[in-house]
Amino acid sequence: LDVSEEEAWKILATHDPLAAMAEADPAILDDLLRDVATSNAALAAMLEELKDEAGVYVPRFEPASIDEQGKLDEKAATTCPECGHEFIP
Repeated sequence: LDVSEEEAWKILATHDPLAAMAEADPAILDDLLRDVATSNAALAAMLEELKDEAGVYVPRFEPASIDEQGKLDEKAATTCPECGHEFIP
């Protein structure tokens, strides 16, 4: 930034309070963090905490094995936690 020393002090004095009031957009944060990679454990932990706080859920899927492929089309019953009704999709 091209600011005077006085302006720099004002920026520093107001940065944390303003940042504390900001809320992250989970979708935008998710897009941004998908392109971020780090081998630094502390930074990786901080980014995971940031995602958790913003409500970003990044599913981690493992591909099904050849033996499991046929089971993917099987439909299982689902029970409503509120009323207990069982649904079969």
